[in-house]
Amino acid sequence: MKLQHTAIDYTGQQFGQLTAIRPVRKKYDSIEWELKCSCGRKVYYIPSVLRNRPNPSCGCQSAFRSRDTPSIKTITEQRDRAKAQADKYRTKSYKQEKMLAYAKKLLQKQSERIKVLEAHK
Repeated sequence: MKLQHTAIDYTGQQFGQLTAIRPVRKKYDSIEWELKCSCGRKVYYIPSVLRNRPNPSCGCQSAFRSRDTPSIKTITEQRDRAKAQADKYRTKSYKQEKMLAYAKKLLQKQSERIKVLEAHK
């Protein structure tokens, strides 16, 4: 037996920056709503998405937030940072440390195997 959904009228309700205008179509066994953002853009969501997001918007709010957060400004800074990161792994000391750690691990495994073999004699 299929359960009956009771349609809730969200017309005029605020969800963060969005205001519900009208139901548009059925999607994912739910009704999709047309919403208008405070910036004027229209977007379409199902109500469960709106209820589960802390401050839903059309995406304009994320653009405002990204301006406030510090970030790498130029492509050259990004390139220099990536190059410095790559150079770190190319140094002899880094490679030697990795090889030494691997050799120690192999020696430890071999010594454990020898102890097991000696215990069985």
